Amino acid sequence: NALDNIGIVQEHQSRYADALQSHQQALALFEQLGDRDGAASALNNIGIVQWNQGLYADALHSYRQALALYRQLGDHTGAANVLNNIGNVQADRGQFADALQSYREVLALFQQLGNREGAARALNNIGVVQEDQGQYADALQSYRQTLALYRQLGDRDGAADALDNSGIVQEDQGRYADALQSHRQALALYQQLGDRDGAADALNNIGNVQRNQGRYADALQSQRQALSLFEQLGDRDGAARALDNIGVVQKDQGRYDDASRSEQRSLTLFQQLGDRDGAANALNDIGEVKEKEGRYADALQSYEASLAISRQIGDQNLATQTTANIRTVQTQLHPSASPAPQPS
Repeated sequence: NALDNIGIVQEHQSRYADALQSHQQALALFEQLGDRDGAASALNNIGIVQWNQGLYADALHSYRQALALYRQLGDHTGAANVLNNIGNVQADRGQFADALQSYREVLALFQQLGNREGAARALNNIGVVQEDQGQYADALQSYRQTLALYRQLGDRDGAADALDNSGIVQEDQGRYADALQSHRQALALYQQLGDRDGAADALNNIGNVQRNQGRYADALQSQRQALSLFEQLGDRDGAARALDNIGVVQKDQGRYDDASRSEQRSLTLFQQLGDRDGAANALNDIGEVKEKEGRYADALQSYEASLAISRQIGDQNLATQTTANIRTVQTQLHPSASPAPQPS
């Protein structure tokens, strides 16, 4: 359906409100025609837009309607793709056990279908959840299996994704030299393929490793290259993430005014996109800058705004982090009084 395809293009341009409208119009047409396969596809696409907007409960509702239709139709591939998307939402909400269960169902379905590309995607997502749970050895194993499958398929873009994800785990493990090597291999593949969006992600990740190494000038250079690519592509979500990372580096350098400007630009983009998860992260980072400046009341305001959003969207990880930040600031604002002496 042309409307559904238009919605996909609008989604890639981060025009989420327009994309949602196009997919909903497509859904209405499919339902009028009694086209259950088309309706399932439109519902899945609606869920993807809602996920990108951080509307996790709405996305799950749309995905589950699509899943029910695909199961009625006996479309195992469609069902596997929607289950994968359900796992994405569950992972973003911090529901890691549920996400792993969804991804493992996806893996089993694709293996039954002999779909190695689908199996590789499922293994990659299993690795992401394992990484989020701190199971780094398991995550690396999943990414290595993913990489092997993509290489068998001759899928260099998929191989680049697996290498980039491996680098993130290696960074989490403190293996910065290995992480840089993985990210640079991914970057080289993306550049060979002319995949500027992938290249921008890899540059962003290289910058994160350099920041952790204390190489702030190098980190800023990498992340500014990423920002430039995202802006050339019209990828406002990527630009917002790059600006957020630039702000974090500037904060680490003690350049608080610059950091505030970068973080505020990031927040504005996320808000324009309706990306509540991104906005919540940016607000938390803005709070950290204000806290470093000793502006504790302002920091508290930013943290509380971040916490409210993270609770609304069910992002448990961010809610936990922001709650800890609020406690720290409240301690600065209201130091505990010394205990009164007890009579003898």
